[in-house]
Amino acid sequence: MGIVSKISKPIFKLMPYKNLSKLYAKAKKSIFTDAIDENYREKFFKKSKLFLDFDKYIEKAKGFTRFCLIQQGTWDYRVINFCFIREMISNIIWCLENGYKPVIDIDAKIGNYSERTNLWEKMFKQPFETNLKDIKSKGNYIVCPIKTYVVCPHADDARDSQISSFWNKMYREFFVFNDYCQEYVDNEFNTILKDKKTLGCLGRGTDYLDLKPKGHPIQPSIEELIQKSKQIMEEQNLEYIYLATEEKKIADNFKKSFPGKILENKRYYYDEDYDKNDKISRVSQVSFNRENDDFLKALEYISSITLLSKCNSMVAGLCGGSEAAVYLNGGKYDICYIFDKGIY
Repeated sequence: MGIVSKISKPIFKLMPYKNLSKLYAKAKKSIFTDAIDENYREKFFKKSKLFLDFDKYIEKAKGFTRFCLIQQGTWDYRVINFCFIREMISNIIWCLENGYKPVIDIDAKIGNYSERTNLWEKMFKQPFETNLKDIKSKGNYIVCPIKTYVVCPHADDARDSQISSFWNKMYREFFVFNDYCQEYVDNEFNTILKDKKTLGCLGRGTDYLDLKPKGHPIQPSIEELIQKSKQIMEEQNLEYIYLATEEKKIADNFKKSFPGKILENKRYYYDEDYDKNDKISRVSQVSFNRENDDFLKALEYISSITLLSKCNSMVAGLCGGSEAAVYLNGGKYDICYIFDKGIY
């Protein structure tokens, strides 16, 4: 621990939460960034009115007259994924905590989009269904001063029922599909899952296994996923497995082990192009050469995780998709088994 952290950490620890919240954005741009993060998250889950009485605070926030445009994240996102969604949820909290209505204004000029577009609005409604154009024309807004906020969903939060419930409420309130995407997801649910007793299974492969990103959770093998799936299927008397994976090899192994019992949504497999092209290091770089490819890849993926959250039980490796499924599900799974194999 550096001398700055040694001196400032106890000061931040003694500081009232309200003062710490007001100071956060400035501290994040200074030498105190690590010290304030170490204290802030813990205090949020003890003192924040948004956390302690979510419904009441949201009703109050609907009356906020100041607006905050979220125009950046940690990365320059070209597609919608749960890393992007997680970060937007986090920045929404900063806005609410500071008395602003959040408005997401992330520009997606790069990628396969044919024109400049709001990445969030491609799939979701604005928080509180605020009209971005109206806000910009009136000028009653600030630009969010942070890229990322320390109060964000963590996989470990699922072990705390109160914190897990908070993330479920945040997703329920702000993870709201626009009309086109809601119809797409509803159609997939009605076609694939409705009235079926199903185990959801998430299997990551391709770039995750190749890159083994440092600090990220180690994923289970195909054999481990199949063995645990068989166990839960028998224990819960489930009829089908809904399989969420980007890798054909995983799908083929499951279909061989569970003939006639595998359900999937409409999506392309990534590993065929990924394995053949040495220039591709991440699945986000795979293109299926179709109009609106970036959007369709995102929609197929987000819909798949949404369906995963609606299964009776789930087995998965720990990753962004399984974390999101847990919080979208809101504790309704009969069994939720997440492999904990350490980190790369």
